[in-house]
Amino acid sequence: MAFETGITLYRRHNTGPGEASVTSAMAILDLQFVVRVIDISKDEHMQDWYRKINPNSFDSVGSIPAITDTLPNGEIITLFETGTILEYLADRYDYESRIMPRDCLKSDLKVMSLLYWSLGQFAPLLEQAIKYHLITEPQTESSEISGGQPRDQQIADYLTNQTRRYFRILDDLLLKSRGCMLGGQPTIADIACFTWAGLHQNRQVGIFLEEFPNVQRWVENMAVWAGLIKGTTTGQLDAICAAYSDLRIT
Repeated sequence: MAFETGITLYRRHNTGPGEASVTSAMAILDLQFVVRVIDISKDEHMQDWYRKINPNSFDSVGSIPAITDTLPNGEIITLFETGTILEYLADRYDYESRIMPRDCLKSDLKVMSLLYWSLGQFAPLLEQAIKYHLITEPQTESSEISGGQPRDQQIADYLTNQTRRYFRILDDLLLKSRGCMLGGQPTIADIACFTWAGLHQNRQVGIFLEEFPNVQRWVENMAVWAGLIKGTTTGQLDAICAAYSDLRIT
């Protein structure tokens, strides 16, 4: 039975990795929540009521996801940034240690280190690499005609090589840790990271999961795990979208 909460999730029409991570965590914890779609194209994220929830909402990059949680005593919690939301969900609603180990302080600190690496290192680099490839074109005659921004191949190669290095780090970590980032049980660090690692847009950067078998297996297992926990009839897993093929950075 789903656990009733006062949570409202604020997300875009097109689901990004951050929204997918938060949705995954709430689905795994079997939480009921309300979805409020923010129309970025109409600058809804710039309205005063929403900026009270997320003061970082100056553009589409930092505006999503966010949540509010109305507690039984009427207090309203407002949170933005994926990592903070995941920490809150684990602290407040993870009664059975589904996404956060409670065995010792050492395990807790390891999870937090991996969470911060995922969202502070891995995700920003991947986003930068993808966006650079999206807004630029190789310098050819056709790109000159179309007026596309010319691609500096040196910058593109640097971003691809750095991204590949991070994927190697992740692949090696998963090999040594028996399937997930910290042992056999997924945590909020896995939830924060795998939605980025599974982006189909990574192929535009020259990153193919087939190069990293441990990452590929982990992404597939995480998608199945999240889906099986919640089932397919609740409608709450729409953000995860068929092994994350619909996730986009825009």
